Amino acid sequence: MIEHPAAADRCERLLQILEPAARLALALAYLVAVTFYLELLSAFGLRLVDAGHPLLQKGIASGLLLLIGGYGCWRGLAGLEFLEKYAVDTKLVVIGGLLAGLLFMNGSELRAGTWQLPAMPTDWSTDTVRRLLGAFLIVQGFETSRYLGGAYSAAVRIRSMRYAQWTAAAIYIAFVGLATILLDSFAAGSETGIIDLSQRVAHVLPPLPVLGALMSQFSAAIADTISSGGLIEEASHGRIGRRLVYAAMALAALALSWSTDIFVIVAWASRAFALYYGIQCAIAAIHRQAAGGRGRVAQSVGFAALALAMLAIALLAIPVERAAAG
Repeated sequence: MIEHPAAADRCERLLQILEPAARLALALAYLVAVTFYLELLSAFGLRLVDAGHPLLQKGIASGLLLLIGGYGCWRGLAGLEFLEKYAVDTKLVVIGGLLAGLLFMNGSELRAGTWQLPAMPTDWSTDTVRRLLGAFLIVQGFETSRYLGGAYSAAVRIRSMRYAQWTAAAIYIAFVGLATILLDSFAAGSETGIIDLSQRVAHVLPPLPVLGALMSQFSAAIADTISSGGLIEEASHGRIGRRLVYAAMALAALALSWSTDIFVIVAWASRAFALYYGIQCAIAAIHRQAAGGRGRVAQSVGFAALALAMLAIALLAIPVERAAAG
């Protein structure tokens, strides 16, 4: 513990400010993320039938927002979980097929002696770094279980988050490693470039990533809608019910969807999630310093460094499209 009473009081007051701020940042992040997920889902669906049009894309996203919000308001948490379960199962099957295809392709090229990494441009600049920061949303998540305390025990929620993070980490690492030989054909600045990349693997694969992308974005949108309901219900001490939050989330995301484009939305979501994680790292640094014991200084400094990194993302991230065009 912190030995000096005045220092302990300062830490407590700081935590009382940071914890509500973290909830607010996460609530905003969920709103932006749900919008992005369904915009991307619409883009993939239209790409499958070669009917891409900005207004049609936003119209499909709007319909899905109303479906999720309305269904959640009607059937509650159990109804949304029912939809998400089948979306996640389908997504994992498709991901497994894509990884198997990439593994076979890499193995074939190794046996033939033709395997090599593509020659990629190395024109790094501050805009390149800021574009990467703007893609932070792509590689984060897994807070859903945290805000379902009213429905699941702490042990179940902890186990689900741990399994989700390990599974996702394995998929990310495997995909990046296996797809590296194809990155010269990846369409920078295209939200559906994965389809073009998969055509290099096999002609049968392009529809599979589309199906996986549709299920992935749909399940992610539902997960963040569920999380927002649990977050607001917890923050309001039960005064605001989840069903009301589901409906309000859908309407607010609807307004956001029609106010800007997908690349701006993903950068905003990255900033909002980074701000949330930054605040949480700051809270962890304070708690670790207050707990005392061996290694507390090093761990506190580590958490503080992560907080600064997240703050950099929140302040400096820019949309991919702007960086590519610049």
